[in-house]
Amino acid sequence: MGDLKLAVAGFGVRGKHWVSAISSDLIGELAGVIEPNLERVPENLHVFSSVAEGISSKIDGLIVASPPSTHREIVEIALNEGIPTLCEKPLSPAMSEAKALAEISRRTGTPLLVGMNFRFVAASRGLRELVSTNEFGAPMFADFTYIRNRDGRRPDLNDYPLIMDQPMLIDQSIHHLDLMRYAYGREVVRVSAVTWNPATSVYTDDSCVGAVLEFEDGLIVNYLGTWTSGTNRFDFRWRTDFVDGTVIQNEQFGALAASRRDPSLSFGSKLHDIEVEPPQVIGWGPSEPFVDDTNALLSHFIDVILGKDAPGPTAHDHLLTLNLIDSIIEASREGVRVEVLDRAESLGLVVPH
Repeated sequence: MGDLKLAVAGFGVRGKHWVSAISSDLIGELAGVIEPNLERVPENLHVFSSVAEGISSKIDGLIVASPPSTHREIVEIALNEGIPTLCEKPLSPAMSEAKALAEISRRTGTPLLVGMNFRFVAASRGLRELVSTNEFGAPMFADFTYIRNRDGRRPDLNDYPLIMDQPMLIDQSIHHLDLMRYAYGREVVRVSAVTWNPATSVYTDDSCVGAVLEFEDGLIVNYLGTWTSGTNRFDFRWRTDFVDGTVIQNEQFGALAASRRDPSLSFGSKLHDIEVEPPQVIGWGPSEPFVDDTNALLSHFIDVILGKDAPGPTAHDHLLTLNLIDSIIEASREGVRVEVLDRAESLGLVVPH
């Protein structure tokens, strides 16, 4: 049996990932799940009727995997009781609520992490290392494409995004925007963007996002993310061009590939050469989807509870991603380029430089 008692609020798609991860962990022990829909939960799992009941059972940590609209109430109760909490994204769709939770975490000294699990994918960590060590020189520009036909009516998907405001941006692109901040180690200075909803979309609000992100130090990223595609084929590609080479992730959980620029070939190869300097796999993956990353995040959360590691990403870090999301919405709605860092500072957010 494990040493730490953990509870999971919500037993949807993501909640099941967490239950599986805890069940296979050597330190964490599943105390039970908090889930109002009892038909969802197998008979072998203990069910708490409320957050208060879960806390009264002397849990050591809480993982919140319920719909975003429920996050504030659950997280607030846990933090005020001094229970370290890991909450799935977004902490709240409303900046004011997310800021309030971050402040409770600060005031009470209770760790509050946001479950940005893709930070724990091997390829994401590899790209971050390549950027920080300047292996290929400074990053110049990048292209991040996520094209998927996600039908939210499927029984194996969460259905709450069907009626959310900005479902693609708030439930999916949030991961990509956070990943870019994490891997590149810098903030978005300004953004131009458009969001829209094709006629074939099953969502009530925009399921597509296009943005040009201007990061610190001159890095430019072109981003396209959609849940309404012309095909059911999933297409993920993240390419970063550095001064001296290119790093590519061709699959969401795949390994990194890279090619280094040979200056002698600038004049020595044929024009429009599609074969020169072919990318070679350099490691950092592949990862088992939603298993390796979830297990790594769980291990980190346990270390935070035990005082062995500082939490990350924190709620205050997450506020910067939420500000970027709100900036994209504003840029699309107003048809303007939004100064993201100025906006963050006007909200009183701490911006690292």
